[in-house]
Parts: sequence; structure tokens; C-alpha cells
Amino acid sequence: MASPTRATTARMSRRRLLQLLALGAGASFIGACTAAQPQPAAVPPEATAGPAASEGLANQPVNVTLGVGRSLILGEEDPWFTHSSLMCWEPLVGLDDRLNPTPVLAESWELADDNLSWTFRLRKGVTFSDGEPFNGAAVVKNIERNIQISPRRSSFFTMDAPRAYGDLAEVSAPDEYTVVFRHNKPFPMMEATMSNFFSAMFSPKSFTAEGNFAGIPATTGPFKLVAWERDQWYNLARNEGYWGTKAKVNTLRFEQIADANTRVAALESGQVEALVELGVLGLPQAAALRGREDIIVQAGPITLAQWLHFNCSKPPFDDLRMRQAVAFAIDREVIVKDLAFGFGNAATGILSTLSQRWFSPKGIVPYAPDRAQQLAQAALQGQRVEVLLPFDPNSARTPRELPEYLQSLLRPLGIDVQLQAVEPAVLTDMQEKGEWQLRLPNGFGWANGDPDFRFRPHLHSQGSANVTQKGGYRNESADKLIDEAVLERDYQKRFAMCEQLQQLAADEVPTMVLYDVVSPYAFRNTISNLGLRITYQPTLELMEKRMA
Repeated sequence: MASPTRATTARMSRRRLLQLLALGAGASFIGACTAAQPQPAAVPPEATAGPAASEGLANQPVNVTLGVGRSLILGEEDPWFTHSSLMCWEPLVGLDDRLNPTPVLAESWELADDNLSWTFRLRKGVTFSDGEPFNGAAVVKNIERNIQISPRRSSFFTMDAPRAYGDLAEVSAPDEYTVVFRHNKPFPMMEATMSNFFSAMFSPKSFTAEGNFAGIPATTGPFKLVAWERDQWYNLARNEGYWGTKAKVNTLRFEQIADANTRVAALESGQVEALVELGVLGLPQAAALRGREDIIVQAGPITLAQWLHFNCSKPPFDDLRMRQAVAFAIDREVIVKDLAFGFGNAATGILSTLSQRWFSPKGIVPYAPDRAQQLAQAALQGQRVEVLLPFDPNSARTPRELPEYLQSLLRPLGIDVQLQAVEPAVLTDMQEKGEWQLRLPNGFGWANGDPDFRFRPHLHSQGSANVTQKGGYRNESADKLIDEAVLERDYQKRFAMCEQLQQLAADEVPTMVLYDVVSPYAFRNTISNLGLRITYQPTLELMEKRMA
């Protein structure tokens, strides 16, 4: 995509933005917005789930109570049982604040000269919360279990062993603290692809023969889950046998509160002392809480992005000029400032600027409204076209005015956007049937920091956005680059391939990132040292509570 000069591309003022939204207010919607869900009924702490009651911990006093909006525990059939945000399980390889692989339960690793085997050295002196040792045999058991259950879907991330470990021939433990992965084909980026969720470790006694969990799993993290009620509450206790620095608080209670306004009311009343984790605090609510003496509002960059997807297999977006026109027409800085209340970073492409190792500015789509008009006029020849944009009106992660903003913004291009507010399950069904032309997915993260995690789903013809979600983008050059890049060991050569893919994404626009999310969270002034990592994890182990 050409990069026009910015001399004639004055940015939209806030007044003009509000005028556009006001004009769009009378536009027709298909369907109706869903009602906000009520707050779950209170459940007493003694109502435990699983074997945790036998530990006698369910009735311990709760030091800190936190509110969350989504389910962080999915149970026995989920690949991970809990989200990493609860800090119960730990991976072999984690991610630092620049999305680089960093040691956690593995202290080091090395790739053989032939690119066909990886050797990992494990941290010594670590035990699972059931007393079982963390060692090479435990790692082998976890990897074999992940292979056994793959591909298993999860609302966190799908467990896909080939994506995580490549074409694996064997995993073995030649001694207690060494694990060797041997491959049939070179897989030189495994330290990244297996990071975070994809190398989570659990006690081998936690698994059934089918690969499910046999109740609450034993883990190695700073906290352990002791009791929970599905979609209502979770009680955590400090892991007294933790190998690292122990947490500052003894017990945590998470209240899962579905309605965003109810969550804020719970924080204001002191029912919960913090709202922290992905999507827990709506953007306008976070802005409204700023300036209070009793509540601190902060925000942290995370790996989640707000995307706009095109259906490349249907008119009008099977025409490259129409995709480019939309991309040039959108001022992402305005979206961040005026719709997302400043909670975002606009200057990005398909890869986040958080990843200094892989990001290239060649992937940024410029704001060029004059060029947008020229492309749309050339493609439509004076005709108008209707476009369906289904969306979830209750998503805490998407600015509530964003669909209407897009509707108003695209009308001068000859695009009449029909907005359809639907339930999440209906939205999923529509995208899997291809019954859409534009869509605003409820965020897409970057689970392991490897660029293939972003490129393959969106740019590869067999990627999930193009197959499962019917995006319909096909480009043989993109397929070839993606498949070659995962086999390239040399950083400079792989970066060059990644840069080409970022520029290709900007030129052909099968999808576009509107902005990278900066996630707001809030806590009462009785709490200190509470932060948010880029992988959504609250810094629970550092958090302290001021005693009365």
C-alpha cells in the first residue's frame, strides 16, 4: 500500500467525531442489544468444589477480595483448568515485558546444530503443591498429555501441540533435571512457541487416563486453588512451599461478577478491593473513576489488540481497493483518544510495538482519507454497497461507540454499514458460517510472543481467520513466507521475512489492527503494589494490603 503524504490528511476533530456519531444514531440496527447479565448470587465460602474442602482451607479468612468479569476457571476438561492470571500454574518458559522468552521452571535451553533437538535444563528444588517433585519425568508426562488431548479448544487458548512443539518425534528425560525434545523436522523457534500457556506444568498425579484433570490440579505457582464455584467465586491460598519469593498475602478470593456496573459498585462499596484482569473495567467506567481519593486507576499495555476483520471472499471486500479504502479512512489515534478514552496505542500493525524484536514500522497503515475516497470511487463507480457488521454490544473490551463510528465514517465512501447487535454465541455462529462482511472480534492476543502466532491465523490461507471464521484471504506468497519463516534459525533472515509479512498485511489488508489495548484496572487505597503484566496476569504475588 502506498504511503501518501500527510499534508492533506488533517485529523478529525472531536467535534466532527461527535457529529458523525450523532448522524449515525438514527441508522437502522438489525436485531436488539442484549441485556446486561445480573450479578451472580453470593455463595458462601464453605460451598467448595472438588477435593479442596478436605484441606480445611475453604473457611480461612480472605485477606484480599478481587472482582473479575470473565471465568478464570474452566475445570477438569480444559487444557489448563485455570487461567494464568490466578498464578497457580507456571510454565517452563515465560514471556518478559517485550514478549521475549524468559526462564521460569526451565533455567536454560539450547538448540542442537542440526535444528532437530532442543535440550532444556530444569530448575532444581521445585515441588508441586501435592508434594510431588518437579523433574524431567513430570515434564515428559505433561508434554505427552498435551499431545494426547490436542487439538483441544479453550476460551483461553486452544491447546495445539504441533503449533507448540513442532513435528515432535520424542520427548525424553535423560536425567532428573534435563529434558530433550527431538523433532522429525527442524523447529528452531520452539523456545517461543512453547512459552506461556503451552509449557504449563502440573503434577503428573493431576491427570486422568483420558488427559483430563482429576479435580483441582497440583501446581508450582505462588498460589494454589483450594475451592471454587463455577462462574461465581474462587478461593486461593498462598503456596507455602513455593520455590521463589512467597506472596505477601495469605489468601485471595475472586468474585466473578458478570455485569460491569455491578463490578464498579462492588469496588466503590468495598465489597471487592480490586478490579483487575482482562476486560474487568469498562473504558468509560475507568475514566469516570479517575481522580477519586479512595480508588486508584491504573493501566498497563497487554498483548491484546482491537482488530477489524474483512471477509475477503464476499463483495465488496473481495476487491482490494475497498479494503484499502476502509484502512486509509480510519484514524486510529482518534479511536484511541475519543472512543477508548486513551486506553490504547494506535501506531501499530499486525504485530504489536511491544515486541521490539519483531515489530517493523513498514506494517503501519497510514491515515489518508483523500486516498480512501479515490479508491472507493474507483471501485464503486458511483454505486453504493451494503455491508453487514455483527457485533457484541456488551463487550467490555470493545469501545461501545466503535461500531457506530465505523458506520458513520464509511458512509461517505459509499458503504452503508448495517449494524447487528447479537449475543456472543450467535456472533460465533455467524462468523463460522461466513455471514458477515466486517467484524470486530472480541480481541486477539499474542499468547507466546512468536510472530507466527499472529501471521498464520490471519495471513495464511489455512489460518483460522480464513478457514474457521471464513475470512477467505488467499495469497500464495504469504503462505510461502509464513511456512519458510518458522524453519529459519538465523534471526536476521527471519526478521526480514517477518518484515515482508508485516508490509504485505498493510498492503493487502485482510485484517487490520485498530490499536493495541492498554488495559485499565482499579483498586482501593488499602491495596498497594498491584500491577498488570502484558500477559494479563495481575502481580498478585507482589500485592500488599494496608492493615487497619
